Amino acid sequence: MQLRSSVPQAGSARRPTAGPPSRDTARRSSAAVRASAPRSGGPAGGAPRAPPPGAASAAASAPAASIASLPLAPGPAPSPLPALEDETLALAANPLQYALDARARHGGGGPVFRVPVFMQGNVYMVVTTDAITDILADDGNSVAFNNSEAFKRLMRDEVSNETMANGALRMQQRRMLSPAFSNDALNAYVPIMVEQVEQSLAGLVSSEGRSFDLRYEVRTMTVDLANNLLVGITGLDEATKRRLQELMDDFFIGTQTQMISLLPGSPFMKAMEARKELDELLKPRLVEQRDAMMGRGRIGRGAKPRKSVLATMMEARIAMGDEDALSDLDALTNQCIGILLAGIDTSGSGFTNTLLALTQLPGVVEKLREEQRRVVEAHGPAITRAALDAMPYLDAVVREVQYISPSGALNFRHTQRDIDVQGRRVPKDSLLLLHWQAAHALEDAEQRGRPGPAMFKNAKSPVLDKEYLEQVFYPERWMAGSGAPRPTMLSFHHGPFTCLGMMLYFLEAKSVVATLLRNYDLQLLSEPAYIPWMHMPMSVPDKRWPVWARLTANPL
Repeated sequence: MQLRSSVPQAGSARRPTAGPPSRDTARRSSAAVRASAPRSGGPAGGAPRAPPPGAASAAASAPAASIASLPLAPGPAPSPLPALEDETLALAANPLQYALDARARHGGGGPVFRVPVFMQGNVYMVVTTDAITDILADDGNSVAFNNSEAFKRLMRDEVSNETMANGALRMQQRRMLSPAFSNDALNAYVPIMVEQVEQSLAGLVSSEGRSFDLRYEVRTMTVDLANNLLVGITGLDEATKRRLQELMDDFFIGTQTQMISLLPGSPFMKAMEARKELDELLKPRLVEQRDAMMGRGRIGRGAKPRKSVLATMMEARIAMGDEDALSDLDALTNQCIGILLAGIDTSGSGFTNTLLALTQLPGVVEKLREEQRRVVEAHGPAITRAALDAMPYLDAVVREVQYISPSGALNFRHTQRDIDVQGRRVPKDSLLLLHWQAAHALEDAEQRGRPGPAMFKNAKSPVLDKEYLEQVFYPERWMAGSGAPRPTMLSFHHGPFTCLGMMLYFLEAKSVVATLLRNYDLQLLSEPAYIPWMHMPMSVPDKRWPVWARLTANPL
């Protein structure tokens, strides 16, 4: 396969409840479990490594008195007229450029500094990997996950909101989710994902030069993957699938809005309407799946629905003797919508970014094709788990795209108390912007011996700027034996709450690219420099303008 271009080259989090969670609270929490707000990030699996004992951050270990004596993190003083000095539009237009500029203007080149965004005076940006990993090592204690008020209201789930702000409850929730991302579960998902990817790509092949909107079709494939693989909702006709896709788009946009407007047609109200229709569409199918799992439904005792993340989680609840946790249909629907939300948005943006980057990197594509030839010779033509595990260069390429262009550039936390960020104090009740993309760029410059981070200038996204990619794209850094310093991957969070779905995302992305490499030629028709781009809340082309591409048969 050849991939090429045809043109010339936030609200505040709830306080954690005091004391250990009760059995009833834990049960309600597990029933209401959901994926965290899109990231900034997606479905992403595999059990990540927890930090070793004693690796808690300075924020957790330093006495409160010593933290109080630290100098406040630098930055402009809160303005009496915040609207006049607000820099939110600059942040949204180009999060990486804004972070690097703000670090020089507001932070004196340091790791943390106050920024005048969101018309608030208590927002601090953190831009180095060391500082971010220190903070996330104590996630759930000194800092808490922060969801917008719109997200909380649209998810209609106070228990999960409380869980995300309480480290103990959140860890309990994580243990209940873990079976769905075990190695055995991942092995069971691979045939499902490969089948869906093959069907989706085969439908785009053109023998007559037909073009398609790459962003839309990749998102369509991602929705179908999420339906089949994540929540096990199969058998939908094409019209219902596309309606589900539209509803999830409207719902996602509403969850990210910073202003809750009750006016008809506002993003929040459109999301409210979408939520109502999603409930009507999903609940009957979830009841059928749950009852089949428990042997009560028309399928008969002992029959099970097709394997999915949601089905594996339900199996785990039943095995624990906690079938009551599945009786709350509203909580189960919240869980389903949360999984879809994370799976569609983070995975979809990651797949899109990967394919677009490869259209600008023909040398990388040729190396990938050579690897696929070796894998086919060793493992046969089927894309199995063993075959996917035998693709180290493809694995490195998928990671590298997430490193230079994370699905979400930054993530939000709320400080539960005053914290120490590398010798600077950030006060209690502050909003932390943990800037994955800037931290990666600064780390890359340091490890590669450059005076400062490179910046994309010839396109509106790093994955479309050929000159930029030729400077920074270095997948070998992720490969054993390369001799390169091991980079820090923040795109799926870090520490005790690293995204459980990380390995699942990597398997999905590798399935997509491997299927393409073995069978097709992807050609980008749109001019990279003129493709409009949205950086927040997700790194994706602007859906109002098509990204034209063509897929033609070209087997290895």
